[in-house]
Amino acid sequence: MSASSPHGLIGMDQRGICNSINDAADRIFSQNDGITLDPDGRLLIDDSDSAARIGKQISKAVHASSAGDIYAGGEEVVPRSSGHGLYLVRVTPGLRLRYGYDIGVPVVILTITDPASRNKDRRHKLMHLFGLTNREAEVVDHVLAGIGLPEAAGKMGIAHNTARVHLQNVFAKTSCRSQSEIISKIGSLL
Repeated sequence: MSASSPHGLIGMDQRGICNSINDAADRIFSQNDGITLDPDGRLLIDDSDSAARIGKQISKAVHASSAGDIYAGGEEVVPRSSGHGLYLVRVTPGLRLRYGYDIGVPVVILTITDPASRNKDRRHKLMHLFGLTNREAEVVDHVLAGIGLPEAAGKMGIAHNTARVHLQNVFAKTSCRSQSEIISKIGSLL
């Protein structure tokens, strides 16, 4: 599985055992914050309602892979045990089993998106592409989210004038002249 994906990617066999995970999934599981793997490689979800819904989707995806049925998959949100946000889990059928059962073939693909991680990944990209500082990248994040500079400053815990200085530095480093240009120019890159 792709090591550079910002999403956790998990391949499951027909028994519901994870047989491949990428680095992003490994990071999510190591946090042990609402979703992880047991020692046998089975998915563990702390929230019982989410676990039941995802379990049903996994069963449908396994059936679709083995019977050749069409199943588009589904999405569920999984709350973190810490209460700090949600994960988005997408279940899709993997490879179809045409010639019997091979334990190494992923018949179900789970994609776990951690919205908090996405913002960090975007900030790192901004820092790398344009040489922005972490705070300058954070200002760009707020601009891209449609948040005005005074509100962004409040969320960042800094003075409005400090946020303006960061924004002026962003303009200089990105060759943008306005917040709307940041949205159109930089937003399309991410």
